[in-house]
Amino acid sequence: MKNTLIAIVGNTGVGKSQLAVELARKLNGEIINGDSMQMYRGLDVITNKHPMKERMGVPHHLLGHIEWDKQYTVTQFEKEVTGLVDDMEKRSKIPILVGGTHYYIQSIIAENSTIGQRESPKRNLTAEEEQILDNPAQVEKELKQIDPVIASKFHPNDTRRLRRALEVFYTTGQRPSEIYQEQSECTTKLRYNVLVFWIYCQRDVLNERLDTRVDAMLEAGLMDEINELYGEWEGGKNAEGQGVWQVLGFKQFLPYLSKEVPTPDSSVAAMKSETRQYAKKQTKWIINKLTPQLQKLGGTMAVLDSTDLDNWQENVADRAVDIARDWLSGEQIKQRLVPEHIDAQRKQQEFSRDQWGSP
Repeated sequence: MKNTLIAIVGNTGVGKSQLAVELARKLNGEIINGDSMQMYRGLDVITNKHPMKERMGVPHHLLGHIEWDKQYTVTQFEKEVTGLVDDMEKRSKIPILVGGTHYYIQSIIAENSTIGQRESPKRNLTAEEEQILDNPAQVEKELKQIDPVIASKFHPNDTRRLRRALEVFYTTGQRPSEIYQEQSECTTKLRYNVLVFWIYCQRDVLNERLDTRVDAMLEAGLMDEINELYGEWEGGKNAEGQGVWQVLGFKQFLPYLSKEVPTPDSSVAAMKSETRQYAKKQTKWIINKLTPQLQKLGGTMAVLDSTDLDNWQENVADRAVDIARDWLSGEQIKQRLVPEHIDAQRKQQEFSRDQWGSP
């Protein structure tokens, strides 16, 4: 019988970590971090780690266990999470996977769903290949020549996935697009008996909330962490912008830190804009990638509306606990795979590809 897993997905700023704590306390659970940047030590403000005092004594795993100069991959994540889930099963604990790196979370929910889960490296990287992989501009150029199909799938700024695709080619000798084709032809299956909660917030409300969140981060010491990162960056430990230096907020402040601009105002505005864009990408991923896959594989998803913060406890926390208890007891859950207002827009033909992007 498959192990049980509860996963929580959604935009940044909707209360995923808070819900995870609520569920863990009510269901005898433990929390597994599914945010790639929160894997790195320290940096509690810029990575939005859930404050210790708000964790209510619930065990949290995979938080702050990676040094800044280390690369962290989806393959490492898969290995660590599956080990934790097996351990919790033995201790009769409910594993609750939560985070905003949906690519990572999807790799756990469904086997063979992301590139890199099936291939085994055939050889080590050469020094020349490592040098190329550490240069994002060279990575993009090289990948376009080797595998233009896969290169076209990723935005030029998505340096992590571009790098991973090229690394796969180097270590296996096989084009990543061919691996994708093989994976599409093989059986992708649910790894666990899984219940996914999607915490959703209407976009206009969320955008205001995210802007306010950036202001709160600045008051909480964001600049101290950015300056600390910049010190390491100048010291040559940045791996050409890979790893922890991909954290949202750091690159936006580089013009100010390097004295290209006299004040941080434009950097703050850029961080707010990029945060809103990131939230939009998160929603696109859930709608276009995760939801169809869950529907195809028979997974269970419940949408929770966090738009009204005054009623967050009733609309999100209490409802999620009731749903989870029913699901754990074997009851069939009535699913809603998209938020009600998006469904209504679709039916009224007001839902446009320009809002969330095409599949």
